[in-house]
Amino acid sequence: MKRKGKIVMTITIGIACFALVMIMTMQFKIVNETDITSIESMRETELRAELANWKQKYEETNTQYEEIRSKNTRIQR
Repeated sequence: MKRKGKIVMTITIGIACFALVMIMTMQFKIVNETDITSIESMRETELRAELANWKQKYEETNTQYEEIRSKNTRIQR
């Protein structure tokens, strides 16, 4: 009985370690893809313009989401 418990615990720890390694790998990949030098070299006006672009994209996406959500609600009723 003790042997079975040790095997289960070993497998559980192995799966958890594998998941952690995969998450770390994904984070490292994202950090490598981020171009920090271009962000650092931007001037304040360029950063403000970029922020405005991202805000506009967010608002457009949010509007589309709300439209789809309202359609989905109407369909479900």
